[in-house]
Amino acid sequence: MFTNWQKEFCAKVGVYVTQCELSAEYREAAAKRDLLKPFLQEARKRWEWTQFYRTVANPIDGVDQSLANGANATAYDVDAAYAELRHRHAWQLQNFVTAHQTVCLEKLIADLALPSQVHMLQEKLTAWASEHRGIAHLSRYATLGASGQ
Repeated sequence: MFTNWQKEFCAKVGVYVTQCELSAEYREAAAKRDLLKPFLQEARKRWEWTQFYRTVANPIDGVDQSLANGANATAYDVDAAYAELRHRHAWQLQNFVTAHQTVCLEKLIADLALPSQVHMLQEKLTAWASEHRGIAHLSRYATLGASGQ
């Protein structure tokens, strides 16, 4: 039982180390107001519009953010509008991921804390004692029977 606990604990410590490294990377990117590599790659993806459509494209009501920002339809650039949308979306995704990674690290720290580990071991010992109560009880009787009592 203690060997299994040790293996689980060591595995969680490994996860903790990885999460700490990621958290530091995320904090650094946030301080610089940079997108992390996977989100930056997503933000940079282009769409292959035909040249014909690039020359005739206009903002679409209800679809294009540029209309909401009061953009002039004659100066509309479908590539720029698409890039701006992907960039905004990449920031939303990064904020979502970093918020969840922060909570993950907090939960790992709480789980690895001594009170949590003691509680976990106490529960495992209680469960083990419950499962083996009959065996301990029988071995007591076997010992008593062998001694003639």
